[in-house]
Amino acid sequence: MKEKFIEYLRSRIGSAYVWGAQGERCTDALIERRETSGENKRRARAFMQKRLAEGAQELLAYDCSGLIAAFLLENGLIKHDLSSRGLFSLCTEIGRAELKSCDLVFRHNGKKIHHVGVYIGDGEVIESKGRDAGVVSASIDAWGKGYWNRYGRLPFFGAAEPRELKLSSPMMQGNDVALMQMQLMSLGYDVGEAGADGRFGRRTESAVRLFKQRASALRPDGICGADMRLALGIALEDGE
Repeated sequence: MKEKFIEYLRSRIGSAYVWGAQGERCTDALIERRETSGENKRRARAFMQKRLAEGAQELLAYDCSGLIAAFLLENGLIKHDLSSRGLFSLCTEIGRAELKSCDLVFRHNGKKIHHVGVYIGDGEVIESKGRDAGVVSASIDAWGKGYWNRYGRLPFFGAAEPRELKLSSPMMQGNDVALMQMQLMSLGYDVGEAGADGRFGRRTESAVRLFKQRASALRPDGICGADMRLALGIALEDGE
């Protein structure tokens, strides 16, 4: 599956970036329907016209998470569309030194995950970079050493599942707890006065129980596992 994923990614280099796209044919109509402002429409159209002038026969379009989610959906690895933050929530968080082929690389702006790419080995990343660049392949440090600042491994390529998040003694803490809290807060759930502090306390457990009570097909047990990560991920949008 890893080889298939990398082959897919390489074949998409040169595709366009359009907000919310997952491999649709890039057209004026798609840009008009999906893009978020007049300026973003202008930029997306300029890139499309440039690629067509270069001889592209059929230009496809993706946003950053759409490039990845399209493959995962097509191969039955996920059931719902996921944002960059949703993809991060599915990952086991790793350090940069641990990166292997098919691991995901993320941008975090101090408040949230807002962009994602795929590390394909040998220091190379493929990403749907933006409206002016489309889908590109570049060195992991091409845009500066701080460009990618979070790293994760999906469970579909031989990695362990992310840990279950729950109330425990000693108290469970970490970036994965903070991300879950941010997702819950964005949906209006109260995780405590400290907000997304990365500490799984009783108020956070109550928020998890309430979310799972209101979601279909989830057992309201106060534990955030893979099922809840998926449910949270589809409720979010990318920031770039």
